[in-house]
Amino acid sequence: MTIKKFIKKRNNMNIINSSKISLRFASKKRRHSAKKGLGLMNRLEKVNEKIRVLNDNQKKIAAYINNFETRLQGNKEAQMHTENEDQGHGEGDLENGICSMKFIATCLNEIEDGFYCDGIYSTDQEKHLVENRWGFDFWRSYSDGNDILAKNGSEATMEQIAWIASVSTETITRKVCEGLTLDTPFLLFLVPSKEKAAQVRSVCQHIKTKGIHTVNLHSGASLDHQVSGLKSVEPEFIVSTPERLWELVCLKAVDISTASLLVLVYSVLY
Repeated sequence: MTIKKFIKKRNNMNIINSSKISLRFASKKRRHSAKKGLGLMNRLEKVNEKIRVLNDNQKKIAAYINNFETRLQGNKEAQMHTENEDQGHGEGDLENGICSMKFIATCLNEIEDGFYCDGIYSTDQEKHLVENRWGFDFWRSYSDGNDILAKNGSEATMEQIAWIASVSTETITRKVCEGLTLDTPFLLFLVPSKEKAAQVRSVCQHIKTKGIHTVNLHSGASLDHQVSGLKSVEPEFIVSTPERLWELVCLKAVDISTASLLVLVYSVLY
């Protein structure tokens, strides 16, 4: 074989090898693109599913509020007939009650969305905080001005904490709109441990968009750090263990003398 033939044969082999390599790369790239596209489609389907669930929740909450308004209207009309109340005064109470319920529902909705994002609620779970019977009983007792709103030795549920936080948020917002200032915490949760404090705060943090600040006070953090934190933030909600709260009160780092609502949480049930 002459040198020219040898060089020509080698060049042909190089061209063939280059073509094979190019085909392999192209095939690998197509497979990678297909897998990537499939992964994006799966993620997109999950996002769309969450959006559908949230939209369904919004519709159900709106329907529930409409039904509540109808029931509230009937109750108020009956009360006005039996007690001969002034018509203008009765209509004002009705309007205030509906506005309060709508605001509470928005708070509950934000907490519920947070439960889905945190994995506490699953997308196939038909749970809606606004439909919780205990919550309505609590709100009625709270609105009537009862000193003891609920008393039982069972575990507190996430739904109960959500209702307590939402009703308190509505009261704080209404007072601020009326021109009142809150210089001390409004709501105080007493919990037995650092872990329980974290569970309660995980519920309250979802309504931070309403201007509500929640702080945890427990022996898991240094006392100086918590004192400086209370100075920098004026919390509306405090979640604390009794021992640490007593230490901070003795140091005059926090004033709870005008707290409006006290909740004793022995345990939290998911």
